[in-house]
Amino acid sequence: MHWENRTKRKEIVVRDIMKKKLITISIDKPALKALTLMRDKDIGCLPIVKGERLVGLITAYDFLTVSAKLFEEKPLDCN
Repeated sequence: MHWENRTKRKEIVVRDIMKKKLITISIDKPALKALTLMRDKDIGCLPIVKGERLVGLITAYDFLTVSAKLFEEKPLDCN
């Protein structure tokens, strides 16, 4: 069924809005490479793969959480 038909019925399913050409990163790559890839491609979620298998996701929120922990460990000198 096409997008137009679904919107007339007010029924939108995941396959209608999901991305099909995924950008992924291997589980053994540095976190900074994942962060850079997400920033450069303007994506908020990056699938993590081991070979052809999906093993997890990393999100912009995950990096925000790590950043907060780093700031807690070493407070900035704002003077």
